[in-house]
Amino acid sequence: MEKISTIASLPSALAQSGIDLPTFRSDTLSIEELTGWTVRRLHLLPGSGVPELPGIELPDTVGACRGTGPAALCLGPREWLILEDRETPEARAGNIRAGDQPCWTDLSEGMAVFRLEGAGAPWLLNKLSCLDFQSCHGAETHCARTRMGQIAVVVHFHRSADGAERFDLLVERSFARYLWELLCASAPHADDLARARGVAA
Repeated sequence: MEKISTIASLPSALAQSGIDLPTFRSDTLSIEELTGWTVRRLHLLPGSGVPELPGIELPDTVGACRGTGPAALCLGPREWLILEDRETPEARAGNIRAGDQPCWTDLSEGMAVFRLEGAGAPWLLNKLSCLDFQSCHGAETHCARTRMGQIAVVVHFHRSADGAERFDLLVERSFARYLWELLCASAPHADDLARARGVAA
């Protein structure tokens, strides 16, 4: 029987694109590639009811998020991303069911995940997107779809167990190097802004 590849057996998105160091540190921010994540898309077909999913609570407002392990991000009406920071057989089991049932798509091997932290993180994201990431300071967990450097990115704002504010960026694997280099190249100006103006403007 042919062996099915898993995200654990593949090089990371950055490693595959020739970048050996998946972390970046500057005066006010840190950026790192997260690996071993399970990323699934859940799409409810018209007329289908919201399913009961053990351990997952689906938010019903676009941009809202619930949970941490897994986290459910509402991207649009009847559409969610389910994120887990590990790969589990249960999470990757059923992918797509047709008819009036929910449609699951496993995106784990096709996505890269970058985590930004520090006072410079919202300034960096402000430079690359039309959204106001300064307003995230002190806000509730939420998500948004936007463009950075003309590519689509999902941004998940949340907090660590000790309250540190984080931005997780999800991007298609083929754009990982491009986005990484864009973030790193833009970091010095974000440092300047954070030192001059603080966390929030």
